[in-house]
Amino acid sequence: MTNAQIEAFLAVCEYKSISRAAERLFISQSSLSTKMRTLENETGCLLIERRKGGRTVALTEAGETFYRLSLQYREITRQMLALGRANLPDKLRVATINSLGTYLFPSVYERFLQKSPDTVLEVQEMASNTACLNLENGLTDLAFTPISYSSQRVLSFPVFSEAMVFVCSQGSDYPEVVEAGMLDVKKEVYINWSDPFQLWHETALGDPLHSQIKLEIMGQLQYFVMKGRNWAIVPASVAHGLCQNGGIKRCRMAFAVPNRIVNCFYLSDRAKDGLTDCFNGCLREVLLGMNDSEIKLYI
Repeated sequence: MTNAQIEAFLAVCEYKSISRAAERLFISQSSLSTKMRTLENETGCLLIERRKGGRTVALTEAGETFYRLSLQYREITRQMLALGRANLPDKLRVATINSLGTYLFPSVYERFLQKSPDTVLEVQEMASNTACLNLENGLTDLAFTPISYSSQRVLSFPVFSEAMVFVCSQGSDYPEVVEAGMLDVKKEVYINWSDPFQLWHETALGDPLHSQIKLEIMGQLQYFVMKGRNWAIVPASVAHGLCQNGGIKRCRMAFAVPNRIVNCFYLSDRAKDGLTDCFNGCLREVLLGMNDSEIKLYI
C-alpha cells in the first residue's frame, strides 16, 4: 500500500467518479482502476461499488471506514514529515511554467530572497498539470499556471491577467498596427500559451500545425523572432522581457486575442502562510514596477 494509492483513493472519494479522478490526477482510467483493485486486494475488502452503466461510484461500508482512515493517514504523514523540518530553515518551493520562470519570476525570486534572507527557495519549472499534481503530493508549495484546477486540498486565486502582444524583429517591415490578413502563419513562432489561446488561434488564424516553428523553451524565442519576417503573439510579461533584451519591437493588433490569466495554486493548509503572502507581495511589486497597462493585477 503506497501513498500514491491512498491519494488516488481519496481522489475517487472526492469526485465520486473514476474518470474525473483520473483526469484530476493526470493518469489514465485504467491506471487508476488498477490502483483501486490493488488496494482492495491488499485490504481484502470491496471499497467501491461500481454501478453498472453509471458514471458515479459509491463507497461500501468498508470503503467509508477506509476513507476516514485515509484522511487520518494523510494528516499523520504530514505531521511525520514535518518532524524532520522542525529545526531546518524555512523553505518555499515554487513551481512555474517556463514562460513565467524565464521572463517574469527571476525578479520576483530576487526580491523575495532580499525580504526573506533565511528562507531556502526551491525554484521548479514544469508543465501546468505536473505542477498541480506535485501540489497534491506535497512536492510543491506554490504553483503559478494559466490552467484551471481545483480539489479539496488545492485552492487557487487569479494573480494577474495580461494582454497578448504582437512581437517581431526591430528591423522587420511590419506596421505599427497589424491586421490579421497581413500575417503569414508559416512565419509564426508558435507557442501554446493556454487553451483559450489555442482555440482562438484555430478560429482566427488557422491550425497552428501550419506554423513552421513551434517552441516550448522560452530561451529560444528571441532568437527565432529576430529572424527576417518571423513574428509571434506573446503575453505582455514575455514581450516586456523580449524588448528589454533589444532587437524586438511590439506592434498593436487590429484584432482581439483573449488575455492570459495566471493563477496561484496552493495547499489549503498554507492558506495563511507568511511565506506565501510574502512571495505574492513580491510578485505584485514586480508587476507594478513594470508599469504596463496591459497587465491587470488581482492581488
